[in-house]
Amino acid sequence: MKFLFSFLFIPFFSFAQIDTSFHYDVLDLMNKDLIGKPYPEFSINNQTIKLSTEDIKGKVVLINCWFQSCPPCMAEMEALTNLYEKYKHNNSFVFISLTTDNKEIIKEVKTKYKINYPIFSLHKEECEKLRLNNGFPTTIVLNNKSIIQPISWGGSSDKDKATKMINSEIEPELLKYLDK
Repeated sequence: MKFLFSFLFIPFFSFAQIDTSFHYDVLDLMNKDLIGKPYPEFSINNQTIKLSTEDIKGKVVLINCWFQSCPPCMAEMEALTNLYEKYKHNNSFVFISLTTDNKEIIKEVKTKYKINYPIFSLHKEECEKLRLNNGFPTTIVLNNKSIIQPISWGGSSDKDKATKMINSEIEPELLKYLDK
């Protein structure tokens, strides 16, 4: 019986693991091809701000895509808020936060994480387009010519690991393009 179990299920688990890593490899290859390309044209608004491709010309942009039910998204919120607070007075910096969540959920998240940056709620298809078809969370750096630089997607549900990733990977990439 053990032999039958091993014969039937071990290949399945091996295949599942291969299939999962293949999925990530494909996305990584997609992103490699996107780096150095222009970011898609967009026009977004929330109740107080309207923002478009034209508005970010000449600016270094950090785009973060998230939703409340995503543990890795929430794990990095405090670090993203701190990053925004650190650079918000730099006139060449723009922080764009995108979600598919509704305004009630956005209000909860803003209160819980003391977020002062604007958050834009988008339809699923528009959010997918602007996160470049990556999973959640996705963080993208654009240089001052709106050219895609590093793309980070996925992450840890552990707040300390998420903070370390934002501080050691995202911020240094942002600083490469940001006027100090």
